Amino acid sequence: MRSVSVNPAIRALLVLVVVAMVAPALDFSYTAVISGSSPRWARPVDPTPSNPNDVTPPTTIASGGTGGNVGYHLFSFIPTITGIYTIISNANAPNWDNYIVLYRNSFNPATPLVNAMGANDDYPVFGNVVGISRLNNVALTAGTTYFLVTTGYLNSSQGSASNSITQVVPEPGTYALVGLALAAMGVWGRRSRG
Repeated sequence: MRSVSVNPAIRALLVLVVVAMVAPALDFSYTAVISGSSPRWARPVDPTPSNPNDVTPPTTIASGGTGGNVGYHLFSFIPTITGIYTIISNANAPNWDNYIVLYRNSFNPATPLVNAMGANDDYPVFGNVVGISRLNNVALTAGTTYFLVTTGYLNSSQGSASNSITQVVPEPGTYALVGLALAAMGVWGRRSRG
């Protein structure tokens, strides 16, 4: 039986790809509760309310009865893996109009636009669905502190929400392309030696 020699660089790359493919996705799940005793703030306004795939920093602050003095819940987290994430907030009973805002590095309710990465009110599935807020395709960096603020649309908004922050796992076709690229690198490396 003839042994196959593999370039150490290709072997190292193959190991990294296999580890990345089997590494568990990062997942944070928790319940946020907003009540009459929650801290209050004037929340940012979602700049692209009909598109949760567009994570754009907010540029305006709510005023009056629609978020100008609304309760909030703060959750901080630090991803261990750099990647693309989905952030979902589902309002629990009683059904209320929840709202999420994501911050990078720090959060100060007195300056709600500083470090804001994106916001979402109603996730548009078959029209806007009150009670589901979502940010898709959010690029998060390992070792960076992020803050997810769950709040309400109206100043009177109160309730709980089941929140999750999940790393997006690549489609099976992505793995096939990676395998094909590795095979091509192996053939190329073999030809360059032969």
